Amino acid sequence: NSKLIEKQKKILNHFHKGDFDYVIDQCEILLKKNPQNFSLINLVGLCYQQKQKYEIAKKYYLPANKMAPNDLPVLNNLGNIYKNLMIRLLLHP
Repeated sequence: NSKLIEKQKKILNHFHKGDFDYVIDQCEILLKKNPQNFSLINLVGLCYQQKQKYEIAKKYYLPANKMAPNDLPVLNNLGNIYKNLMIRLLLHP
């Protein structure tokens, strides 16, 4: 369990450095062992959001939201995705 915590800390450090591809890869590995970890699913969505791949991010946020419907970070991220998709639609109809 302490190895998992250390691994997650390392992943978060890479996220804060902007190394989103690394974070996505590492989260996907961890999700194979624990597919119900909505925090990791949310983090993958955040990476895609930072890469401005909003549709892909939404595909991660929706299941995370289903697993944890009252989780404020997940709800906030999902709201941001819809806002960004709407802005994109308005700017590029």
